[in-house]
Amino acid sequence: MLAETVAAGYSGPAPLTLWRGFTSWTLNVPAVFDLAAAAGYLVGARRLRGRGTPWPGARWWSFLAGGIGSLLIVTSGPIGCYAGVLFWVRAVQNVTLLMIVPMFVAMSAPLTMLRELASPALRARLNRLLHHPVARRLTYPLIITPIFVGPLPLIYLTPI
Repeated sequence: MLAETVAAGYSGPAPLTLWRGFTSWTLNVPAVFDLAAAAGYLVGARRLRGRGTPWPGARWWSFLAGGIGSLLIVTSGPIGCYAGVLFWVRAVQNVTLLMIVPMFVAMSAPLTMLRELASPALRARLNRLLHHPVARRLTYPLIITPIFVGPLPLIYLTPI
């Protein structure tokens, strides 16, 4: 089967094995942005600590390990490499990107960190924006849940 696939001009990744599962990584544009976000988050936590406001360790672990770590694995790691080849890998990638990464990023409270680092004038504007009635309506569970859950049936049950 593999010889026929190679003879037909298949140029995808080699068949998935346990070893390739640990060693298949690609550096791509999203990975650069992910690493920049991680660096920015750590700089923000360090600045808060310098001001005497310690940032909880659980929050930065949530951002780095849960949010950015999961994001790197599913976009640049073995899941990202084989997502276009194996259906189950694509499904794992979609669920991780839609459910797991946003949960960990939300638990790390990046907007709270931004508000704490902002000047008093910018902090007042951010508070008005984050507590605005439109923001409250858009983040209401009956509104936001279909936004997170809706893409999965669209991806798997339609020609999209």
